[in-house]
Amino acid sequence: MDDMLSWLSRIPGWLQISWMLLGFMFIILVVLTARYRTELSFDQRLAALSQQQAEKMDEILRAVKGIHPYQIGQIPLPEEAPEVKMGWQSVIIDTTGAESLETVDSAKVSRLFSPIRAPDALVSHSQNGSVSIESLTLVNATPDQAKNSGGARYEVALELRNLTDREVHLRIPRGQVFENTKPKSGFQNLVVPEESQVEMPPHGWRRVTLPGLCLNHGLRAPVGQPGYIAPLQVLFEFTDQGSLWEGVREAVSDRE
Repeated sequence: MDDMLSWLSRIPGWLQISWMLLGFMFIILVVLTARYRTELSFDQRLAALSQQQAEKMDEILRAVKGIHPYQIGQIPLPEEAPEVKMGWQSVIIDTTGAESLETVDSAKVSRLFSPIRAPDALVSHSQNGSVSIESLTLVNATPDQAKNSGGARYEVALELRNLTDREVHLRIPRGQVFENTKPKSGFQNLVVPEESQVEMPPHGWRRVTLPGLCLNHGLRAPVGQPGYIAPLQVLFEFTDQGSLWEGVREAVSDRE
């Protein structure tokens, strides 16, 4: 210790002061650097947290939009999903006589249709992924088929597959709408006049043929074109083809 003190005493004063200043500046630099790093880390954490919150909000909004991205009058409608053969724009545009979805009269839609919300409905199973509609075709019934179905001149031919490992009971409600895949195709959209129920074994297949009535008077008969199931059913009462057309005519008529 004495030797070190003796050595220090021989160092010029100006050099000692210089060393002290350098040491002091080094300490200040270390403190400032540590503080900068701390503040940067906090800012980074804050930015990451904000990004996570924004992503979570986007996820919630996408989920809500995926359920009901459209609202026509009092009817909430999901995003059309061609991959599961579910749609609704064609039948709404064709039946109301609108030029496009943007010009649809929501009052007419509310008088024509009601949404299908039953969890056992085929369209609900299709949307939640438990049952796949492998094929959906709108066809013209043969005279014998029309006779057996109470006079319905058209049919909806379905091929269904149960995607679960449990038995599924599904229902196609009376008034269920099946539409063409594109609006203004010139072909009729169809409505089933009676309820049908189908039992699907685990991972099983079913071919189902439903009688259909024409929803759109004046359009051409279906010729086997592919179609979509709509999350809609006819709202008013009908008993046959004539009463269905009359109900549509009254629903879409302009009212004071």
